[in-house]
Amino acid sequence: MHPQALLKLEELKLHVVGSNMPQHVKELASKNIVIEGYMNDDDLMALYEKVRISVVPLRYGAGVKGKVLEALRKGVPVVTTDIGAEGIPGRENCLMIENEADSFAKKIIDVYERESDLALFSERGSIIIEKNFTRSSVLEKISTDFQIDN
Repeated sequence: MHPQALLKLEELKLHVVGSNMPQHVKELASKNIVIEGYMNDDDLMALYEKVRISVVPLRYGAGVKGKVLEALRKGVPVVTTDIGAEGIPGRENCLMIENEADSFAKKIIDVYERESDLALFSERGSIIIEKNFTRSSVLEKISTDFQIDN
């Protein structure tokens, strides 16, 4: 988390989730940074129920990112980069996308306490999931693409 965000939002807690976490990341633990490490699906879903924003600051990778879809599916607004948003239709409307550290931190600060904006991104994310990433929407796309009669 950019130090600027922690200075502006003293009560903010960043939960860092992921397996095989490097030691230099583990050493960031503080009153504002909770190092969760690996979490099973149930624990991760429970964490999504408690958080206000999902922060996905990816700098490399390809394809649709499961962690972004997962957050959107749970109705959690996402701040990410162009790499994190890759492959998501309508991403400009349902994700908050910033690529530079300062603008990324500023976006988190700006939106963190604006409940109406967070609710809007949550709703838009749910719509994108429903239209593009549910079992029925995928089957419909396959059916259309391959002209298969149901």
